Amino acid sequence: MQSALFTFEDWSSAIYTKLVKKVGTRTYWEDWARDVTQIAARHTTRFVSILNHDPDVAEQFDLF
Repeated sequence: MQSALFTFEDWSSAIYTKLVKKVGTRTYWEDWARDVTQIAARHTTRFVSILNHDPDVAEQFDLF
């Protein structure tokens, strides 16, 4: 049986090294995902607020 060219750890380390060179930090994607989650939550809050306070908008939104 032929052994693997590189171990999983070798591949992971190489990918993280390349990411750091491209985006600046090892936690870039985790930070980005957290930011997107917060932005989505703010949009949801705004939509719900508007829909709860304006029946005409809620009706149009339902049609959409």
